[in-house]
Parts: sequence; C-alpha cells; structure tokens
Amino acid sequence: MTTKTVLEDHAIKLTIVGNVGMGLLGVGFAIYTGSEAILLDGILSAIGFAIALVTLYIARLVRQPGNDRYPFGYAVFEPMLNLAKGLIIAVVLVFAASTAISAVLEGGRAIEPGAAVLYALIAAAGCGLLAWKIHRLAVVTGSPIVAVDARNWIVDGLFSVAVAAGFGTVFLLEGSRYAWLVPYADPMIVLFLVLACIPLPYGIIRENWGQIAGIAPGHEIQRKIHTVVRQVLTSIPHRNYTLRLTHMGRLLYLQLYVVVPVGDVAAQSSVSQDQLRASLYDAVIREFPHLAMDLVVTTDPLWVDRSIKPV
Repeated sequence: MTTKTVLEDHAIKLTIVGNVGMGLLGVGFAIYTGSEAILLDGILSAIGFAIALVTLYIARLVRQPGNDRYPFGYAVFEPMLNLAKGLIIAVVLVFAASTAISAVLEGGRAIEPGAAVLYALIAAAGCGLLAWKIHRLAVVTGSPIVAVDARNWIVDGLFSVAVAAGFGTVFLLEGSRYAWLVPYADPMIVLFLVLACIPLPYGIIRENWGQIAGIAPGHEIQRKIHTVVRQVLTSIPHRNYTLRLTHMGRLLYLQLYVVVPVGDVAAQSSVSQDQLRASLYDAVIREFPHLAMDLVVTTDPLWVDRSIKPV
C-alpha cells in the first residue's frame, strides 16, 4: 500500500470512530432532553457509521485492477457509493421535516434546553475537529470519498452550531412573556436545519449521478486537458483530433483519436505512436494522478466514429 492509500484508510476509520461517538452522544442526549433535532443529528451519525464501513471496503476495491468480470476496473463504485450517501441524507432530511411539521401542527413539544445546548457545543467541537483533520487528509490523498466525508463533517458541525444557537435562545425565552414559543423551538430548529442542509445531498447526487451516467467532466477539467493535448500534438502533423473524457470518482478516463495525413511517420511507426502516448500521459498525469488513457492514431476519420457509435 502507498502512503496515500494508508492515509485514505486512516481518514475513513476516523469517520467510523467519529460517527460512533457522535451517534451515541446524540441518541443519549435526545432521550434525556426529548429533542427530535438532537435525535436527527444522532440518526445521521448512525447512518454515517454504516456508510463508512461500506466506504472502507469500496475505497480498497477501487484500487484493484480490472478482471474478467469487471474489465474496466471498479472505479464506478466510487460515485455509486457517494450517490447512495446523498440519497440517504436526502431521505433522512425529508423524514425529519415531516415529523417537525407534524409537531408544529400538534402544538410543539417540551424539551430540556440547557442540556441541549451542552450537547450541541460538544458536538460542534467534535465535528469541527474531525472536519479539519479529514479535510487535510482529503487534500493530501486526492480521494473523492474522503472529500465527501469532510464535507459531511463540516455540515454536521454547522448543524450543531445552529442547534446550540437555537436552544440557547429557547433557554433565554423561558420565564419571559415569549415562553409560549418554547414548545415550538425544537421542530422549528429541525425545519431550519433541513432547509440549510438541502444543498449538501443535492450537490452530491448531482455530481455523482453525472459521473455514473458518463456525462463529461466540468468545463475547467476539459479546458485543461484540451490545452495539454494541443501542446503535445504540436510535435506531429495532424488533421484534427477527437477527445473524449469521463470522470468516475478519482479516475479520469481519456480517449484521444488523432487523424494524421497518409504517409506521416506517426501513422507508420508504432515507436512514434508510443512516444506520443508517453508524452501525453506524462503531461496529463501531473495534475490527474488516477489516469486511464487510450490514444489512437489513424489516417481515416471513419474509425473515430466507429469507436463510439455505429456508422
């Protein structure tokens, strides 16, 4: 195992331990305070624990080479896992919103705000520490799985800060002329948190569904690759080229067809073609270390069409 794969496993194990701790903390305080906002936080952590166990397996799986059953490797499992994370978070948020709306319509619910504030402060500190540590590991490893985990911990931390602020306000309202608002505080905080968290699952689902569906990566990645291709191709005469890109998790797959004039040395010599492949691969892999690449040199544009669709 390389240093990066060891660090990736370490980051995922941190998420597993963190989710166990936050889940137990959330469920325990939810029982004591009667708060569904805290219960929601605990449930999300418990779900995160289950997903993190699968994540550790998938992270190791995508490092394996292709075989007869999966000839192109396991890269697609990475966006599939992240898509599942986004969908599960979305389902939990919908459920939480529905229970909160029901609570508001039924006159709210009694809670223990002092203990709720204590929970939220402990949870915010824990999530903030984990978000900082895992974000650093995500940058070092370049792992999309770890990057999603870091984003989740950031959201969890903001979630806890909002809970602390909300219940702190409730604590101040008790005994005042606005004390009638106290029973509505918990469901209203849940609704606020649900609305604030909507962008997280939406972004994860949108990005990873695009990867599974084979949608081309963002314009910035395409621009960078086209720039490198044009620089490399200045070394040979060519009529045009066709570039196809797809991004699956950490893997960038590049397919390049270069149409050269009949009689050109690049069309006749396998050595020349291999030199061209090496130049392109070395240029691209500097920025995209998980690279799979095919480069085909041809004199007939017909083979460009036949590589992806029937004539």
